[in-house]
Formats: sequence, structure tokens, C-alpha cells
Amino acid sequence: MLNKMEAALDLVLQYDSRAMQVLRTQSDGIFVFGTAGVYAEWHRNEKLVVLQPEYVSAPATSAAGLASTLVHEATHAWLEKLGFWYSEDRRQRIEAICFKRELRFVRRAGGEKELISELERQLTCDPAYFSPEAFKERTLTEIERLGVSRRVVSIIEKCVNQWRRLTRRLKPMTKTLALGLVFITA
Repeated sequence: MLNKMEAALDLVLQYDSRAMQVLRTQSDGIFVFGTAGVYAEWHRNEKLVVLQPEYVSAPATSAAGLASTLVHEATHAWLEKLGFWYSEDRRQRIEAICFKRELRFVRRAGGEKELISELERQLTCDPAYFSPEAFKERTLTEIERLGVSRRVVSIIEKCVNQWRRLTRRLKPMTKTLALGLVFITA
């Protein structure tokens, strides 16, 4: 797995120096851990590219395929640096930009026909694929694959939603309390 990752990074360096520069300067690393059911994700707050371990280690995943995935995620980081935050209303457009950069990279690197076909297919993907419901369903499927029942996930989801509602209600009060503390100590 490490050899494949090294070969992928070499390909990115050779065929897309801008993506490599983004990975070096705008990310804190590449973490092979787990995703919400996709090959890779850009985690903005942690500044990490997170890769699905099964994807990285699969014999069917070539170094070129892995490199193209890194280019895709580097594009997410680059777009965010430019101020194009990943939001529901921008999701499809941002993914299209990322897939186009990925496709350009694969063609430059003399990529495999199967990989090129897959990326071209992604560019014509049904918009419903990018809906919040589709994202949630892929995440639930991945959680189930990991052995957690949907019932447990439902309970956790309810707790998280209650926590969000509570923090939203408390937010104005915490600002007031913080201002009060400033005035008291001043």
C-alpha cells in the first residue's frame, strides 16, 4: 500500500505540479482511515485528504487511479482557498470542476482507458447523486458495512440533532455572557 501511495504522489508531482503544491501547502497530510462511503474526502477543518483504506489497498486501484483521486481532493482544497466553499447549492458544480481536473490529469499521465471512461461517466452523473439524501444514504450504507445497525445510527442522529438545537439556542446567550464578563473584568 505504501509503495502505491508513493508511486501516486510521484505521478502527481510529475504531471500536476499545482496539485502537488496544494497538497504540500494547503493540507496537513493524507490520512488512510475511512470515509463516508466514498474513495476520498477533503476535510476542510482538519486540512486532511482522507482515503478509504479498501480503495487504497485494492489490487484494482492503480497508482494512476490513486493519483487522480489526490488531484481531485487537492482541487477541493484549492477551490476552498479561493473562497468557493463546498455547499449543497454548489456541490454539483464543484464536483464537476474536480472531475475535470482529475480527467485532465489522467489524460496527461497517459491514463488507463477504464479510468478515463469512469471519470467521463462521473461528469454526466445524475444530479440526484449529489443531493443531501443521496449523501446521507451513502453514509448510512457505509456505517452498516462497518457493522453498526441503522437503529443505533438513528439514535445517534437524534442526539446530534438535539445537541445542535441546544447549541443554536444557547449561542446568543453565550455571546451575552462573554460580553458581560468583559465588562465586569474591565
